[in-house]
Amino acid sequence: MTVRKQVNSEAASILTNESESTRYADDSNNHDGEESLLLQEENGPARWWKTPSVYLLIPAYLVENIARGGLLAPTLNLTLQLVCRAYYVEQGMDSEAGISIMGEMANDCQIPAVHSRVSQLNIWISLIHSLTGALLAPKLGQLSDRLGRRSILMLSAVGPFVSEIMLILIARSDSTYSYRWIPLAFIVEGLTGSVAALQLTCQAYASDCTPPARRAFVFGLFRASFFGGSAFGPAIGAFIIGVTGNLLSVFYMAMALQVTFMLYVLLFLPESLSRDPHAEDEEEVHESSPSAHGTLRDKIKRINIFSSLRVLWPNDGTRPVIKKNIAILATIEMMIAGCQTNSMTLILLYAEFVYGWSSITANYVVSFNGIGRALALLVILPMIISTIRWFHPRPQTEVGASVTDIFVIQFSIICEMVSFAGMCVAKNSVFFAVFALIGSFGAIGSPTTMSTLTKHVPNDKVGAILGSVAWLQSIWTLFTPILFSSIYAYTVGVHTQAAFVTIIMFYFLTLVISFFVSEHLEGGLYDSGDGLDGAAGETERDMELEMEMQTEVVENA
Repeated sequence: MTVRKQVNSEAASILTNESESTRYADDSNNHDGEESLLLQEENGPARWWKTPSVYLLIPAYLVENIARGGLLAPTLNLTLQLVCRAYYVEQGMDSEAGISIMGEMANDCQIPAVHSRVSQLNIWISLIHSLTGALLAPKLGQLSDRLGRRSILMLSAVGPFVSEIMLILIARSDSTYSYRWIPLAFIVEGLTGSVAALQLTCQAYASDCTPPARRAFVFGLFRASFFGGSAFGPAIGAFIIGVTGNLLSVFYMAMALQVTFMLYVLLFLPESLSRDPHAEDEEEVHESSPSAHGTLRDKIKRINIFSSLRVLWPNDGTRPVIKKNIAILATIEMMIAGCQTNSMTLILLYAEFVYGWSSITANYVVSFNGIGRALALLVILPMIISTIRWFHPRPQTEVGASVTDIFVIQFSIICEMVSFAGMCVAKNSVFFAVFALIGSFGAIGSPTTMSTLTKHVPNDKVGAILGSVAWLQSIWTLFTPILFSSIYAYTVGVHTQAAFVTIIMFYFLTLVISFFVSEHLEGGLYDSGDGLDGAAGETERDMELEMEMQTEVVENA
């Protein structure tokens, strides 16, 4: 009841402050002479289903993540089965005597030779996935600022849908080496932005609809939906596999959910951005003019993928301490993403090799892990925020990172370190699963880091900075999954925990970096003192609403 009341309180706060949220956007955008207005009815209040709200997007986001979460273990096990079949065919076994890709894996597949080959294939999959994300995520973030959020949300779901069709065709192929086509499916998924585009666009949508003081909570809701999908998806997938005995049935379920998501966004979700008609006219005139095309050098600059990183160290009069915080927070988010990317795949491979987990068992463990992460975001994160802000209310004259933000980030990193250390020394599958669940508390770090980043820039640059961070994440995840998977591939059966030890070292480095984030920054974002309202300053009304929420939480605790 406490969580439900807290969510309702947040919803009421956001809806009653829509005009105030619009003022945040207007004030911050005036720094660049542009306006990015939230959709509102000029003559009277709009109906709730036509008004942009995070509570209209979260159900669709949950559905999309149920589809993605349900495929995590089945995709890994499908790859393992196909590689295993090819391995035993190479050993002289008749392909018809091999394992069936429609059922459970044979115990003979849980051998170092097969796991090593699967891990090497995952290296290519991670490389392809991260490279396409690195090339497209920043541009998609900028396009969402121009074209709106809905179009990018639609695009992010098209790739996975086509990819699932390709995986089904690969699974049904009689070719011994059909698994070699699996990376192509991930290329198609990556070309539409996939997970990176979906997450950054949802965060940009939330920023459009939410005052800065509320963004940590709202970003936490999206992250909770992500892990909620990671919880319900595998559980549903395990049930379907148990009933049908067909691994591919999960892929059909995911395709149906993908179609549901696309139809919802297309037909029901209101756009969170509207553009100034005068600005649109000026842009059309500018683009139609011969000078708009510029020289070859100008064209190269426009397609330069590194140009989007300028927002991480702006040269528009932003205060040096703000620049430093932006760079450090972006680095922290990049490091966290690098450690989390492919980590669940490694955990499942490790557990299947050491403890002999089946596909159904792996699905249920992933489901429990997702439930833990969702609860951490819905219960633990609001409690931490409420407790710290109760004793350390934030002055209206401060911008940037708060004490709460920094504490949550550091707490999440420590939880991840404890989790992987425990999994390294676990003597049985029960303790292994318990320590994996402890890592669920680390889920509160990424949304807090991203929401803190948005407090350091005006609203008209939120999409750009989220896209730039997604670019950094993609570049970094070109390296870390390759490193972790390579370590696992070459140490499995010898020192299988080596990959986990490496992840712990990366988390420790991230923890050290987090101590350099500055807090309690007085004044605005710029040297001139402007930018207080546009980035992070809590208005008196925000403070009152925050105190009301905290009081209600304490009374119901």
